Amino acid sequence: MIRRQEQRDAIEPAATVGPRCGNNPNFRLSPGDQQAVDEFKAYLRQRAQDHPTP
Repeated sequence: MIRRQEQRDAIEPAATVGPRCGNNPNFRLSPGDQQAVDEFKAYLRQRAQDHPTP
């Protein structure tokens, strides 16, 4: 895991893309991370539909 992070740092230095998170549009998530984000967003949408706020 650390080695993979070092490889990412070499390709996309944090100084040019900002923090590594899903909220940063300049940082490209790995396919697995993007899938987790997409699944969680779908869960939140479904939850909002199932439990509407008054």
